[in-house]
Amino acid sequence: MVTRNGLITLMAMVTTTIAAYVFQTLMARLMSTLEYGELSSIVATLNIATIPMFGISMAVTRAVAAARVDAPEQLGDLVGPYALRIALITVLIGAGLLVLSPWLTEFLQLSSFAPLVYLAVLVALTNVVGTGRAVLLGLHDFASLAVNQIAESLLRLVAGMALAASGLIAMAGLGGYSVGLVVALFHVAWRVPSPALIRLIAPWSEAATGARAAPGESSERDISWPAIVLTGTFIVLLNIDLVVVKHYLSPDEAGQYAAISTLAKGLFLITNAFDIVLFPTAAAAARLADGNELAHLRRAILSVGAIVVPILAVYWLIGGPLVNLLFGPRYVGVAFLLGPYGVAITLLGLSTLLARYRLAIGRTIPSAALVGAVFAAAAAFLVFHDTLAQVVAVLMVTAAGTLALGISGTLARA
Repeated sequence: MVTRNGLITLMAMVTTTIAAYVFQTLMARLMSTLEYGELSSIVATLNIATIPMFGISMAVTRAVAAARVDAPEQLGDLVGPYALRIALITVLIGAGLLVLSPWLTEFLQLSSFAPLVYLAVLVALTNVVGTGRAVLLGLHDFASLAVNQIAESLLRLVAGMALAASGLIAMAGLGGYSVGLVVALFHVAWRVPSPALIRLIAPWSEAATGARAAPGESSERDISWPAIVLTGTFIVLLNIDLVVVKHYLSPDEAGQYAAISTLAKGLFLITNAFDIVLFPTAAAAARLADGNELAHLRRAILSVGAIVVPILAVYWLIGGPLVNLLFGPRYVGVAFLLGPYGVAITLLGLSTLLARYRLAIGRTIPSAALVGAVFAAAAAFLVFHDTLAQVVAVLMVTAAGTLALGISGTLARA
């Protein structure tokens, strides 16, 4: 049975997904293929650069929820050490972008240094907003979390449209992302209790650097590293193909591929919506030791299949007309890849669902196996990258391998 909080989460994801689709299709239509390819490569790099934040955020959520602090000051003490880690990571990423900017500009075939400046700003905003959202989730403030995500996606769309209407088409994509995150930051500042907010803004303060251990901190150390590795693995696997295409193939092909990627990766958002609901449900069932966790998993997979299979059928049967309708005739030449690309993303989505399920019940996939999957994919892309079809084929094989990892441990548990 879907809980009230689960329904709130699902509705928020549906709204943000629709807004994201509208934003991406508008940018694809308004921008040149070169500009849209740059936007997609910067967003893909952003997703990879913020991997540590997403992993640590899982630990923040667990720590806040487990501590059940009564005083806001205690919440600030609890969040401080995590905020300090995020701040240090953000500074290191910014420094890395500065040092590697000449190489990154050439590697991603960027037209100028400006997209990397936007990338540094987006990394800082994403890290602060993401940590604040983790606090809200730990406080079980699902409504505020949903409002925050919806506000970001809608304001991103509005800002992008406004910039494009003003003639600043080249800035519409990254400008829209920046405005959306700034709005989300202000909302987080409004909803997060002030002591925790101070620690997010000034993590070097006394509570962030003091020797006193926050409640529940020791228990979170067990989940932080596996969560970071798990999160990082699937973020890399979901975005590495865009980086490969941007580097090895022409800017025109990269822009076309980015368009069908928007459609294919929408399937991952569907599996992720059920994953968010499944994770706490399975964890609770595992703590109760009532044997219902596997039943929850089956229901989640059946629900995903009921939605995803018809969409995949549409992608296979009428992919060309669909791409033409949404993105225009410039992108129809790669529409034949939409079906197989959709299958690869679905397999990755199910792999993520199974991996997080195993983390919830205390049987996580070994970190070495997940890191090995990333290196195997990178090695395969080094060899097979001459055509878009080869890139999709490598992604499908990689997704099948990670799914096998998840299934093997799940069946062993059963």
